[in-house]
Amino acid sequence: MRKAIIVNDCGHDFSSLREWIGERRPLVMSEGTMNIFDVDRIEMEFKDFLEKKFKEGDLLVLSGSVVLNAIACVLVCEKYGSVDVLIFNQKTRKYVRRQLGRGKDSWQDLTRAR
Repeated sequence: MRKAIIVNDCGHDFSSLREWIGERRPLVMSEGTMNIFDVDRIEMEFKDFLEKKFKEGDLLVLSGSVVLNAIACVLVCEKYGSVDVLIFNQKTRKYVRRQLGRGKDSWQDLTRAR
């Protein structure tokens, strides 16, 4: 079964993730405030976490700083070509799944389509 991995746990209620992962607990990549200007350290820590815990098809829960979410998405896309993310919809109070990237050659495919 796929796992949900929270990019940054900054105190939100993640109980609505149950719809996606049942009673399993989500994993957390980082917690609280991080120095978003130290991108080398963040990249190293996230790479280490993802190598150990993330498998293709797992869900990345976007949460916290846009910088942290961008780094996490780039790292997963570099390895697998795409990433499934969960984005919280404030109106419905549920997570919405979206896929970013379409494979390792998706950039070429998109430029050809224009």
